[in-house]
Amino acid sequence: MKIFIILLMLLSSTVFAKEEIKKFKIEGMSLRDSVLDHFPGSDVVKNITSRYDHLSDEFHVSEIYHQDCSHLDDCTFEKYDVVSLVIKSKSEEILFPIYGMSGLIYYEKNIENCYFEKNKIVAELQTIYNVEKVKSSHLTHPSDLTGQSHYEESKLYFTGGYARVTCYDMSDSMQITDALAVDIFYQEVDNWINNIPS
Repeated sequence: MKIFIILLMLLSSTVFAKEEIKKFKIEGMSLRDSVLDHFPGSDVVKNITSRYDHLSDEFHVSEIYHQDCSHLDDCTFEKYDVVSLVIKSKSEEILFPIYGMSGLIYYEKNIENCYFEKNKIVAELQTIYNVEKVKSSHLTHPSDLTGQSHYEESKLYFTGGYARVTCYDMSDSMQITDALAVDIFYQEVDNWINNIPS
């Protein structure tokens, strides 16, 4: 009887975690949605990036740009300029489920607004996932050898995954627009990106 109760508790906490993780949305999409509920398959395939070709085919990453989305009737990005979706290739539950999402907002010459929006999103994520501790870092961007580009990152860990919200303050010499990036992934995706066996 005791084993049955423990199994029931484990199962219910897993279901709870899966439901909780769906509460945060990027352009109306949440983790564990089928990508086909949001975009035609042809658009998803057309926008698969080759940046991850060196990894296994367990996942694929499709990048949808705001301007590429405008031709679709039900696709209007309200907030983000680019949305990247990490799609699981095979799943018994859902056809092509989203296992990771990233949203990018450009802040040309307006980094203070980036920090303001970052703090808002971090507070929202803390509330949704009941996360008390946020790991924050302010670092020099490794691509800028002058040391003038920086990024401020906040990470939140929750059951089965993590979220990261980052403001990139790039120097003029880099010719890269300042931006806010919001990432939310299942742990499986992080393992895949870092080539850690499942």
